[in-house]
Amino acid sequence: MRAGRAAEARLARRVRWAAGPLTWALAVLCFGLGAFLLLQKVSVGWGLWGYALIAVMFQLWNTWRLQQIPAEGSLENDPVRLELVLEDRLLGQLHGNPHIADIWDAAGQTWEGAFVSNRLSIPHDVAGDFIRKSYNDDALGLVVEFAKKLGIKEIDGGVVIAALLSQPEFKDVLVQIKFDENDVIQVLQWQQRVKRAIESLKQKPVFGGIGRDWASGYTPVLNQYAKNLTKEVEQGYYRHLPQVHENTIDQLEQLLAGGRGAVALVGDVGSGKTSIMYSMAERLLNGRGGPALKYNYVMQLNASLILSSGQKIENIVLQLLSEALHAQNIIIFLDDAQMFFQSGTGSVDLSQMLLPVLQQSNIKLVMAMSTQDWQGISARTPSLLSQLQRITVPPPSQEDTARIIEDAAMGIEHRAGATVMYDATREAYKMADRYMTETAFPGKGITLLDAAARRAQGGLVTAESVRLAVEAMIGTKVATASAAEASQLLNLEDEIHRRMVNQSRAVTVVANALRRARAGVRNPSRPVGSFMFLGPTGVGKTELARALADIYFGGEDKIVRIDMSEYQQPSDVDRLLSPRSNAAAGSTLTSSIRQQPFSVVLFDEIEKAHPDILNLMLQLLDEGRLTDTEGRTASFKDAIVICTSNAAADVIRQHVASGQPLES
Repeated sequence: MRAGRAAEARLARRVRWAAGPLTWALAVLCFGLGAFLLLQKVSVGWGLWGYALIAVMFQLWNTWRLQQIPAEGSLENDPVRLELVLEDRLLGQLHGNPHIADIWDAAGQTWEGAFVSNRLSIPHDVAGDFIRKSYNDDALGLVVEFAKKLGIKEIDGGVVIAALLSQPEFKDVLVQIKFDENDVIQVLQWQQRVKRAIESLKQKPVFGGIGRDWASGYTPVLNQYAKNLTKEVEQGYYRHLPQVHENTIDQLEQLLAGGRGAVALVGDVGSGKTSIMYSMAERLLNGRGGPALKYNYVMQLNASLILSSGQKIENIVLQLLSEALHAQNIIIFLDDAQMFFQSGTGSVDLSQMLLPVLQQSNIKLVMAMSTQDWQGISARTPSLLSQLQRITVPPPSQEDTARIIEDAAMGIEHRAGATVMYDATREAYKMADRYMTETAFPGKGITLLDAAARRAQGGLVTAESVRLAVEAMIGTKVATASAAEASQLLNLEDEIHRRMVNQSRAVTVVANALRRARAGVRNPSRPVGSFMFLGPTGVGKTELARALADIYFGGEDKIVRIDMSEYQQPSDVDRLLSPRSNAAAGSTLTSSIRQQPFSVVLFDEIEKAHPDILNLMLQLLDEGRLTDTEGRTASFKDAIVICTSNAAADVIRQHVASGQPLES
């Protein structure tokens, strides 16, 4: 043990301002002035040179020792000496035998401690007063045990704040802001990752020496139409998050290093296919790609630039591939590869041109596309896909996705100039999972958080900012109800009766269901409401559906109407579940609900549909989703489902005409 570590930390806190240009300027001034005086044969110049030497020695000591005083003890020792395991900037603020509240205050002055308390919206002063009343000096042992449990080697301000917030005494405080101990630990781990990222940026790693830049051939066309992902990684643009897609990257490396280097990354939009290629580039830069891929670069072709070049696209692509083959260390990455294998506006079909290239060469080519695009290309050009080795890219786990969204928040903060709160990252995951069904995690969570940053309130991106962003994207209410909306919900029956007469019981039942849904008192895995409107033609069944679409979803166009008399054959099941609307298919249920998830889904004359189609209703009403013919899920969890029928209308009419009460 070195008893002087605390004294060094306090000294560093006092003199840290003197580090850098000020000290060097003083040293240069003394040396220059001393040299001038010595030339004039004035002996004082030797003294000035001495001062210059002292300044240089102080600067070196300050830089090599005081700027970063490493921990010198271990949390495994018994007893633990806090002055040896506390982070130096925290230790430098403490004197004597500080009370736990003094350590709390000191921790709040470090960026690590402020990070944890601010992200959780904990008022630091209020919490400090609570600690003074609730804890004694023995609470320091709680901090040590907390750090041991999480495998943390050095106790910084963030660890102190998180350790105390995680104790039972703080449980009620956390409950009031809708957090628990797990949330505190999650924020601390976020802070620790940010700290490691900052330290890694200071290290300025060296990737392969100057010979790496001379290892490839002359590639002018590639440089024009492609982005060098390897260079971006080298410049600090991207850092791989360990454990995320690690197995997929291993598989990709093995395939690229083998004899056949054409690979297809197949996964939903947002699942991380582009990030995998950045991670691959980082692995190659670090020399972990094996001898077959040594000094290889990853170049991402700009499909939009190529397609809009005005030149013959086939010639450009051939030049690009020729340069990559000649260089022998280029991995071509084709993002949105489907744009090169289909006809239509903004795309081109190069399958017949690429097929012989893939058959006759071992070019290292990676194509990224969705599962649906893979299936479409497979149906049109199966011979092309036979030359590609497929790697399926699944979305990350929920835990990994949360970490990715949190880490992405740092870049979003930098661009937006606002602080992203922890509840915003959590809400971004929750809202994206529920409302952004067309894309996958982690991409959709990051996209939503980025949109929420443009709705920051008071410089903070909160959960409410995320909900407002969702409302702007999908056109329906998910944030806390305003006074006007609350009034409308309370008087929903009156709003509906402005459009239709009578049917009071039906209107009341529907209005109560909608109020429960808006208040969140419903099964989130089922539609907002499911109703069967039964009665003769002309009593207002369809009109009530239109009124709900207009009042609840904001317009009569927010209705998906399926005439079930058009679906009377078993083959009509596939037509109903077709993933795309077209003239041949007519109205398709899954495509319509994807385009307009917040709507009234009206199954008109339900009794006329084939029994196989009626069986689909069981899944729709019970699970709130259907799967189309391409395996994609369509969600009905935010829709109101209404079935209408005039079955037994004559019998009902006879009973009413005979004077029986309508309720019976």
